[in-house]
Amino acid sequence: METLEVLNKLEPIYFANEHNLDEEVFGPICQTSDHIRCMTGYFSSGSLRELAQSLSHFLKTQSTSIKFIISPNLSQEDAEALRNANSSDKNLIPLLFPGFEPTEDNLRTRSVESLAYLVATRRIEFKIAIQKDGLFHTKCWLFDTEHGRLSVHGSINATQNGFSVNTEQLSIDKEWDGEKSRKVISAISKKFNTLWANVSQHVTTFDINDHTLNHLCEIYRNKSREGLSQREIQQRLESCLIQKGEKRLLRRLKIPDWLNYQTGPYSHQGQAVSSWVGSGRGILSIATGGGKTLTSLVAATLATHQEESLLVVIAVPTKALLDQWAKDVAHFSIEPFSSFGKTGRDTKRALKGMLRNLRLGISKNEVLIVTHAALKSDLADDIDKASSRVPIMLIGDEVHNLGSSGFKEAARESFKYRLGLSATAVRQFDEDGTAFLTDYFGPVVYDFPLDAAIGNCLVPYEYHVHRVVLDENEEEAWSELTHQIRQLAYAAELPDTAKEKERWKLLCLQRRRIVESASGKIAALAQSLPKDREDIKRSLVFCTDKDPEQLLAVNALLTRRSINFHQVTAEETASKQLLVNIVDSFSDGSLQILTSKRVLDEGFNIPQTETAYLLASNTVRRQWIQRLGRVLRSSPATNKDHAIIHDYIVIPKVNDGEIDNDLASLIKGEYERVSFFSKLSSNGLEKNGSLSIISELISLMENNK
Repeated sequence: METLEVLNKLEPIYFANEHNLDEEVFGPICQTSDHIRCMTGYFSSGSLRELAQSLSHFLKTQSTSIKFIISPNLSQEDAEALRNANSSDKNLIPLLFPGFEPTEDNLRTRSVESLAYLVATRRIEFKIAIQKDGLFHTKCWLFDTEHGRLSVHGSINATQNGFSVNTEQLSIDKEWDGEKSRKVISAISKKFNTLWANVSQHVTTFDINDHTLNHLCEIYRNKSREGLSQREIQQRLESCLIQKGEKRLLRRLKIPDWLNYQTGPYSHQGQAVSSWVGSGRGILSIATGGGKTLTSLVAATLATHQEESLLVVIAVPTKALLDQWAKDVAHFSIEPFSSFGKTGRDTKRALKGMLRNLRLGISKNEVLIVTHAALKSDLADDIDKASSRVPIMLIGDEVHNLGSSGFKEAARESFKYRLGLSATAVRQFDEDGTAFLTDYFGPVVYDFPLDAAIGNCLVPYEYHVHRVVLDENEEEAWSELTHQIRQLAYAAELPDTAKEKERWKLLCLQRRRIVESASGKIAALAQSLPKDREDIKRSLVFCTDKDPEQLLAVNALLTRRSINFHQVTAEETASKQLLVNIVDSFSDGSLQILTSKRVLDEGFNIPQTETAYLLASNTVRRQWIQRLGRVLRSSPATNKDHAIIHDYIVIPKVNDGEIDNDLASLIKGEYERVSFFSKLSSNGLEKNGSLSIISELISLMENNK
């Protein structure tokens, strides 16, 4: 029988005293696993006896160690065995354990000796977990099988009684069983990794070493005489370890081993960091998808080396980005505080706790992730006060948004280090805002544009532009608005406060709205979508934010075609869990399309995205770059080697002499957008595609001269 078939025959729940768990559950799992991790409130060598068949097979066929995170709830016999094993010289193992092998018989009949041998030979690794309040009492196993990850979790401790005597239950989740199981396994894996790295805010993990075990053995010798409870044992052990300097820093930025930022496709990250690190000020202009987030965290880590302690404040433009940043920070061995779903009071309380940890030396780094709006709230006052006690670094994501008047008026000098991130640091049509950014954050110290990124760390793309015609009603409305605009042409030169100028601007906006929300775009989208719904996957549709009907029409079209989709608007991003579910379903292919207005423009990191349909675009170059960044990110998990962009453009009928200044600006903007996407695309200016439309737009502009 194939191993996958065996695993799929496992029941979803078992009761310990009614089954032989070693033979029925752990045996089949261990036979196809190459990594085993366990978190348990109680551990005893008796668990080796109860799982002798399963573990002996794993130890015989695999070279990896079995990792345990346990509470300090050991028997004195097991604690002494661990101490003796841990202090053993590797060269003495043959003398200490002559001819010993972790066979099924030895695990079953000589469990204490087996435990000592496995620890001495590093086949089992332990860390002791102590919780600040309460007890560390979880019971979870995690297995990496050849078919994916599998978890066994429930009420069973890793003890002899837990596996065979008590009435205990355990449940099984396999990540290939569906979204719910994937979430369970992901949560267990994240918790284990956080605890093993000792970056949890609530639990401290200690290495099993001579000091730890000496203290533990001494405490257990006094346990019976003094009547110590488990909580008192934990408190006494923690106190001893802190006094001996065994408690490591709970929070400290550390560059992950897998991150190669100095060579290869992402070597620009190392160059960017080097450009910033000298002064600790500046803006990194890196193409969307070029790894701005990781680059900034490398910079923050290096800045840490210059300080006794450092508070890092990360400010992002939208709530949806808070948790995305939190996930990236976690790779740097820090569990940050994300303000997603938290009140202002919660965030202030968290800041206070961070400052206390830095002051007491419990942590070298703390990371607070907030929105741009928080930098303009009274939280800024608390950060300002804290800057006199601890150096603070500000990372401004999508920093161009901080060039607005709101932040300019609220900006503080609290931050010793300042790092701005943007694919387009220059604020188009706003020289004052751009000047403020370069004054406050520092100049652009490194630039890595799209043309350098494509084919390097971003995949190439095809660009297909589709001409859309206004329908009869839209043409009539367009003509009427154009007539009124021509009559008010003189108002374009009037002061902004003039009523005629306000009327002229309103008419121009109404005319542009016809172009953005043209009904023909829905029909063109229907033609652009693959005919076979099974060929539609991992696509984004960007709709106008000026007319909600367009998004509704797109959703209706996808519903008629029986395409699995979900819209992403402010409503979805307001719910943390809903947003996570949507992104996960899109990433694994369950959702074929995400529809949106502008929510997906900034920061969404879904590298699996392969196709984008741009039903609406404005004249801001930054938006074009951001939307390209949504689809050009490389995705080794899906072997993506290119992306596709579909653009939709309306060129209304224009009679001689009807091109007023605003219409000329609109035509120029469309020309610049199509040219921008075409020049960077792999299919270039192909015949009957963007080339013909570009020629038509050029002709209109020349006729207007």
